[in-house]
Order: sequence, then C-alpha cells, then structure tokens
Amino acid sequence: SSDVCSSDLIGPFSFQSEFISSSVKRTTQDTSGNYINVTNKFSGYYAMASFFLTKGDHRVYKNTAGVFGRVKPRKNFGAEGGGMGAIELGVRYSGLDMVDGKSEDNTLIAGGAQSDISLELNWYLNPATRIMCNYVIADVKNAGGVNNPDKVEDIGRSEGRRVGKEGRSRWSPDR
Repeated sequence: SSDVCSSDLIGPFSFQSEFISSSVKRTTQDTSGNYINVTNKFSGYYAMASFFLTKGDHRVYKNTAGVFGRVKPRKNFGAEGGGMGAIELGVRYSGLDMVDGKSEDNTLIAGGAQSDISLELNWYLNPATRIMCNYVIADVKNAGGVNNPDKVEDIGRSEGRRVGKEGRSRWSPDR
C-alpha cells in the first residue's frame, strides 16, 4: 500500500488531500486448473477545502500527532456576550476505484467505482459539540463482483443525492 497526503492552513482556510493505492495478493486457479499468484490493485483519493465564516475561527493542526485538532470556537454558542460558535463551509471531491482489469487468472475484479462531491456546513457550538449538514451527489459505476473479462457485464450505474444531518458530542480529552 502507498499513501500520500497533504494539508495546509491559511487563517480561516483549510485544504486537505490524500491518495491511497493498495495491492492485494491472492492465490487462485487459472483456466487450466493450475494455482497461480495474482496481484490486484485498487485506489482512492479525496480533496477538500473549507472556510470559516465566523471571524477569528480556524482549524488547528497538531504536528506531533499528524492530525487536525478540535475546532475551538472563539465564542461558544450561548456564552456571555451572545456567542454563536463557529460556522464552517466546505466542499469535498472524492473517488474510489475497486475495479482491476484482466489479471493473470483471466478475471476482472469489478468492485465498482464511485466518485462524489459534497457540500458541507458545520456548526461548532463549543469544542465538544458539532452539528453537520452535508449535501452529497454520488456516482457509482460497475458495481458487481468477479467477471470474465471477455464477457464483462456492466452491472449498472447509479447516481444519488443525499442530504445528511448529524450532531456529535465528544467529551473525551482533547486530541
């Protein structure tokens, strides 16, 4: 497996991206019944950008752990002085390719391919509570299984739109 990722913070702006590739080695039989070793390769990626609408709010990156820390609003929601928390807008594009072409055993792995774009709205009431709303447009192609590459059947293509709402509270120690 290989993994390359990148992130950058510039004031209220945040950018992230990642690409991952993985090889799966397996033993199978060829058309003559002989056992052979086969390697299939799969990959995925994403890129995202976000921006805080509330003045002074931003993401924090913890270099020692290699992760983003909690968002700590400059003024928590409901705090004295009429705090509204932190509001973040984001966009994300991602893809996953679980299709591998004709391999040594004359099969095609047709696990499907998906790409999606999402628009995100996050409301951080305080460092422990976030309310999220995402609008996702997804495109799924060639979802299937293992097919004979000479008779590949496109299982189909589906497109979907979804609006997701979620609230999270995390009372564990800050990470």
